Amino acid sequence: MSNLRSDWVEIGGLGRLAVVGVLLALGVIIILGFSITRSARGHLLDARAEMVIAVIDELPPFPPEGKDAPAQYVQFDIAVRVSVLGGETVRVKVWAPDGTLVYSDADELVGRRFELPAHAAAAFEGLTGRHVPDLTDPAHACDRAHGELIELNAPITVVDGVPR
Repeated sequence: MSNLRSDWVEIGGLGRLAVVGVLLALGVIIILGFSITRSARGHLLDARAEMVIAVIDELPPFPPEGKDAPAQYVQFDIAVRVSVLGGETVRVKVWAPDGTLVYSDADELVGRRFELPAHAAAAFEGLTGRHVPDLTDPAHACDRAHGELIELNAPITVVDGVPR
């Protein structure tokens, strides 16, 4: 400690000013690095969400009968697998207002009922949003292997015009 103190005295006023300036510059660089990264991530997520929503808008209508309308259900499933899944999109789920999954690319989820999250419920009002889901939620059991996910909730139209 005494060596550091003697070095500090030895470098003089200009040297101390330079050291303080370098430390301040490093602090500013670190702060800007985190804020720019966070901002860029937000912009990238917004752009990705817009792309996915544009694709969702082009999907064939989801049949209100779900699997009970096999031809329309298969047509919807093929469109999802070809147009939506892949890249950063690892799962697609269509919720009914009561929390039942009426469609998922993970067949084991179809027909299961979960507590409908508030952000998913907002899609029934025509709202779109994204958030980081809680992967301990049973509705995300088959998604845990993917690590942190960003969930996009967007309304889709069914044959009778009701949002899902």
